[in-house]
Amino acid sequence: MTARIATSDGVFAGIVDWELLSPSGRRDILQRPVQAVDPELRRQVETIVARVRNGGDRALRELSRELDGAMPDQLQVSEAEFRDAEVALPKRALDAMQVAIANVRRFHLAQLPQSIDIDTMPGI
Repeated sequence: MTARIATSDGVFAGIVDWELLSPSGRRDILQRPVQAVDPELRRQVETIVARVRNGGDRALRELSRELDGAMPDQLQVSEAEFRDAEVALPKRALDAMQVAIANVRRFHLAQLPQSIDIDTMPGI
């Protein structure tokens, strides 16, 4: 498996390097993603999620074969594979992923239900 190297358009394995983007590329990246409004893509994603919920690991292997042409024996990445992949990443890409993880965590923690204690009137 080979690591994808950053290209002149500023994309590294789906991670955008703002510094490498042209002005038009920067404008494009700030637009609402087409997948957010594409009903066909949404239907496809819902189908995939349902398959995985119903079929578990078997469905993941089937999807991996169908979509990627891969037939993995193991779905879990070994510690060594994880370390090798992490070492292969440029520091800026790893830093960007850590910031993204923190942002997603912060966003979803804010969405957790919180209990409230309120008196609408004295005694109620």
